[in-house]
This record gives sequence, structure tokens and C-alpha cells, in this order.
Amino acid sequence: MKRALTWSLSASLLSGFLQVAMVPFYVSRLGLEAWGVICFQIPLAAILQLFDFGIATTVNQMMASRRGQPEALSLLRVGEAFYAGAAFVFAIALGLSCSWLAESWLTIVELTAGDVATAIGFMIGTICGNWMSAYYAAALGGQERFATVAGIRIAGVALFHGGNVIVLALAHGSLPEVAAWQCTVALALAVAYRWALYRATPATGRVDWSVLRRRMRFIAGVGVIAVTAVAITHVDKLVLSKVLTLEAFGLYTFAMTAVGGLLMLIAPIFSITVPRLAALAGGGPGEALTRCYLDRSQLMAWLVMPVAMTMLLNPYAVIMAWTGKPDLAASAAVLVSLALPGTMANALMNVPFALQLAIGRPGIGIALNLMMLATLAIGLLLVVPRWGAAGGAVSWSVCNLLYLCIGLPITNRLTAKPIGIDWTLAVVPVLLAAVPLPLITSLFLGSDASRPTLTVVLAATALASWLLAAGFARRVFPTSMMSEHLRRLRVRWTR
Repeated sequence: MKRALTWSLSASLLSGFLQVAMVPFYVSRLGLEAWGVICFQIPLAAILQLFDFGIATTVNQMMASRRGQPEALSLLRVGEAFYAGAAFVFAIALGLSCSWLAESWLTIVELTAGDVATAIGFMIGTICGNWMSAYYAAALGGQERFATVAGIRIAGVALFHGGNVIVLALAHGSLPEVAAWQCTVALALAVAYRWALYRATPATGRVDWSVLRRRMRFIAGVGVIAVTAVAITHVDKLVLSKVLTLEAFGLYTFAMTAVGGLLMLIAPIFSITVPRLAALAGGGPGEALTRCYLDRSQLMAWLVMPVAMTMLLNPYAVIMAWTGKPDLAASAAVLVSLALPGTMANALMNVPFALQLAIGRPGIGIALNLMMLATLAIGLLLVVPRWGAAGGAVSWSVCNLLYLCIGLPITNRLTAKPIGIDWTLAVVPVLLAAVPLPLITSLFLGSDASRPTLTVVLAATALASWLLAAGFARRVFPTSMMSEHLRRLRVRWTR
């Protein structure tokens, strides 16, 4: 686990750090309106993701549980053909709609419709490249080739942001030129992932579409989960891109990007947990599966919650340290504080969701996602017209908190024995240990502090919270300082 987590976490942290760190640069060079156009790529990508139908997740699970077997290899080829076909149809359909999207869907104030339409055209290529890369990365993850995936991702991140800097700072590029570079990098990464996958695969299967029939029940279940998850994640952005001006939409996506920075910690744990639980689930819901589930749940809480609490209790300071712009920090801080509880709840449910997939119980995820989607839809209809972007952030948090409160007790009964108490003892002390230091910082850190001071204090707070929480993460650190300290106290008192 340590090697896989190190590679996955390193790539995710670097990617997430650069993504978060470079946003102020992009906003300052392009402006909020052009940044809103770039962010419009997110709901457009969600349209293509609706056609995943759970195939990538199924391939990941099959490559983990039946590695090298003909059925897994055949499903790999079938999935690739399906993904490529979906990308082709998407590119044609959206490519014919670029002008309409620029002129009729988006509310443009300063940019020209021609530049926006050209940028959208290149963004479609970016989306298709990322779509194929995600499939190949899922297949590599099923073989636990995390170092390969991490290496390609790191190279892609360096090319992506390095090229953007050259285009914007050195060549004084415009929105279409930035979009063109991003498209080039995305397509190149898809080629690199494919080469790495078939180089790592011991044999190549044939395209046998009958393999879909044999796995149809699982694929259908995961497919519904995938579709509803995409809708839950992106429907707010799709709605707000129509309701708000591009500048206001840019502010909303800016705040959600800050919240989404937690994904750099969440995604690596989920990516290494699904194939490991799937491999352990082959022998039934035994003690090894339960132990791994509890270990990964505590690992998720320890990695995510100290950072999340620092952001939740100091939103203005975090954004000010990030951007150095007081007005932007004041506007986005409210949205960040409203959306963060939902992302924290979602993080805690990632490992339970991985368990549902590993033991072949996608029906639970379907029911939970439909509940979340209904809650989010009602919130968007009732709250967004009155509160705008803040309503979208509140709706996101409410539906994810419901997801945690209902889904967690159900999932904890899927192991060898009900482990609600064990999960609580593993996770809740870590959560509570992540609160005190960020709270103290929020009480004493003034809003007029300089940017370097904010950066140093917030970084120190997050690091100290990690160290404090590590003392209570005994499944992750069985020989932690806190455990050793308590052992010594027990020895003294029993003398």
C-alpha cells in the first residue's frame, strides 16, 4: 500500500498543487470572463462522462480480480472501442454546436463570439483526450500500475502548465491559443497512456462484444452510478452557466476549484483502494477485507480532514494567501465555507463506495445517488433563483451530508460483521483532532495579516494538525507517538 499510495499521492499532489497555484495567474492574464469560458469545459465534459455506463470501473475491477484472464482482456478491448466511438460522436455533435453555444448559451460581455467558439472547439478535443486517458488510466490502475500512471500524469501536468505559462506570459497568447495548447497536451497524453497500457498488458484480447452480456448486471449498476454521479457533480455548473453571467460563473467555479483542491488527497486513496478491496473480496467479506476497509477509512480521514478544517475555519485567509486579492477572497470565502462540508462528507464516503463496488453491490450506490440527485435538483430549483451561486454551494453540501448520514450505516453492514462502532472509533477521533488548531488560528489570525504571514501560519496549522491527528490514527500509524506515549503512561500507572 505504501508504494502505491506514494506514487498516486505524489502525482495527485503535484497536479492539484499546480492547478490550484496557477489559477490566480490564469485569472489575472485571461480575466474572469475568459476563465469562465475555460471552466465551461467542466459541464461539457460531464456530457461525455454520461456515456461511461460504468465500463471504466468494470474494467478496473476485472483487471484487478481476473488479471490476465481472457475475459478481462476482451473487456479491455471492448471498452476501448466503446470509449473511442463515444468520443467520436461527441466531438462531431459538439463541434457543430460551437457557434450556438458561444452566441446563445453563454452570456458574453467583453469577449467576441468568434474567439469563444474557437476556444470551445479546442476544448472539445481536450475533453476527448482526457476521456480516453481516464479509461487507460483505470485499466492500468486495475493492474496496480500506479507508478506508470503517476509518471505519465506528472509529465502531462508539467507540459500543460508550462505550455500555458509560455503561451500567456511569453507569447502574450489569447483564449483560443491557450485552448489549442491544452488540446494538444490532452491528445498526447491519451496516446502515452495507451502505449503504456498495452506495453504492460501481458496479452491482448479480441473485441468480443458478448463479454458485455456476461457482465451486464454489474456494468448496468455501475453505469447508473456513474451517470448519476456525473449529474450530481456537474449539474450545478450547467445550471449556473446559464443563469449567471460569465464573470459570476467564473467566481463560482473559482471557489469550487478551491474546494476541489481536496481531490488531490481524496483521489489517490480511492484509486488504490478499489483494486485492493476487489482482490480481497474474491474470498468473501472476511476479516482481511474488513481490516483493509477500516485502515483506508482512517487513512482518508487523516489525510483530508486537517486540511479541510483549516480551509473551513479560515476561508478568507486561505484564498487571500492563495491569490493575494482581498476583493476576490472576500467574494469567494462565503462560497468556499458553504461548499466545504459537502466535500468533506463526500471524502469520507469514498472508501465505503469503493467497498460497495468491490463486493459487487452497486445497487446501494444507485439508490444513494438517486437520492442525492433528487435533493440537489430540488435545491437548485428552489435556492439558486434566490441565492444564485451561494444556493448552488448549499445544495452541494446538503446532498452530500445526506449521502454520508444514510449511506455509511448501510455500507458498514456489508462486511463480515457490522462495524459501525469500529468505523466510529477509527475515524471520529481523527476528525476531532483536526479541529482545535485550525479553530485557534481562526481566532487569532487577523484579516489584515500580510500574504506571506497568512501562507506560513496556514501551512504550519495544517502540518501541526496532521501531526496531532496522526496520534489518533492508530490503524495508519500503529507505533505513533501518541500510541507510545499512552503505552508509557499505562506502564507507569500499573507499577
